[in-house]
Amino acid sequence: MVRDKAWIRWDLAFLLIFLLAFRTAFGLCLTFGQDPQHPWGEDSLQTYLIGLRYAATGEWPYFGPDIYDPAAGVHDQIPGALEGLLIGLPLRLLPWPELPFLALNLLTLGALAFFARYIVRRLPSLPFPFVLAWLALLPWNLQLSTNTMNPCFLPAGSLPFFIGFLESLPLLSTGWLGLPVCFALMGFGTFFCMQFHASWVLFLPFLLVAFLAQIKGKGSLPSCVGGFLGGAFLPFLCLLPTLLRFDPSSGASSLAARAASFNSDNCLAFFTILARYLSLACHELPRFLGAHTVDRIEYLRTSPWIIPPALLLTLAGWVEALLLLAYGFWKGAKDVALRRVGLLTGAGFLILWCVFCFTDRAPVSHLYYLLFPLPALYFFYIWDRCFPRRTGRVLAGILLLCSLWFQTGVLVRGAKDRPFFAHREKVQQALAAKDPRALGERRSGSLY
Repeated sequence: MVRDKAWIRWDLAFLLIFLLAFRTAFGLCLTFGQDPQHPWGEDSLQTYLIGLRYAATGEWPYFGPDIYDPAAGVHDQIPGALEGLLIGLPLRLLPWPELPFLALNLLTLGALAFFARYIVRRLPSLPFPFVLAWLALLPWNLQLSTNTMNPCFLPAGSLPFFIGFLESLPLLSTGWLGLPVCFALMGFGTFFCMQFHASWVLFLPFLLVAFLAQIKGKGSLPSCVGGFLGGAFLPFLCLLPTLLRFDPSSGASSLAARAASFNSDNCLAFFTILARYLSLACHELPRFLGAHTVDRIEYLRTSPWIIPPALLLTLAGWVEALLLLAYGFWKGAKDVALRRVGLLTGAGFLILWCVFCFTDRAPVSHLYYLLFPLPALYFFYIWDRCFPRRTGRVLAGILLLCSLWFQTGVLVRGAKDRPFFAHREKVQQALAAKDPRALGERRSGSLY
């Protein structure tokens, strides 16, 4: 028995090391720099420059991510130093250009492991290695939590937030965490995500529900408030210098400007938003193969060895989204836990849809990536019904292997097409000369 437990520990250690290495390499091979065909590359470069400036000059990064939309005449920056510190501090410790990618992936993989452990706590029949590997290789998690773009940092805050939220509600709690810890996780998640993306406002209705549940229940409200403030303390310290030196509204004026009285187009996009919301937890591949069908066909034509897993995972992604939509009305009606998690997932969508009804932003998926934990947890509740059967385990294994096969192909192709390594020497020059402009220029009018 001791030998079996030791093997499990080494097996898990190998999995964690492999996933960290794979995700770091994946992020390094995503688009980086100015490329008209891949606009996210410019965002990755601009984000990296914020941290590089801190690493090269030591100047405190008072402001973080750009809120940039030239078509709407919007250019602002989110207050707070977290982004600059999380990218710049590794470079100040060791002048290795790849180190911020490793630090980011260590942070996000740790959050995914925490979330996987929580899922297994709720659903003991699911093996932890399976849940972690599945989460770590999902298309959205690889594409949007491995590169130096500001939304990539969100899982480090949103996953703890929703674990704390779920455990704070009497009807959903497993009793794993005490109430002060739950609210500390929510406080940390809120003030962490606040410094990376404007979508943190989606947390507010959940916070309201969590506090109201304690007011109406038997929870100790002072300890919950104390836990929230304790969890928020460290990320708030990174925001405090900006609030003390600048006007509190500095860098956030565009948020109010993006609000609209009513957006009928977004209101009518109810089913589009729903499909995109559910697809965050599914194998949504077409989105990352190209903007149009012609581009996707060309992508596969030039990488024929990933066609089999691409076709299978695309089909699986459609089925997964349909299951998320319909399963609660089918077999889940008699399962109290599944029904409650399904209702919470649906409530998350309704909050999201209502927010988009009053903003001029198009409802693109990365704007609500921080809500990913809700459909993901619901998805695993569905998997829990299939996994005890041999057919379910075989299917899960096939999809997991296909996911690794496909994502390896994307990684190899990315290494050839648009690697970060093309900019590596410029980063080294910027650090040696203490001048971040050796890598590139920040956008005109940037606050930092």
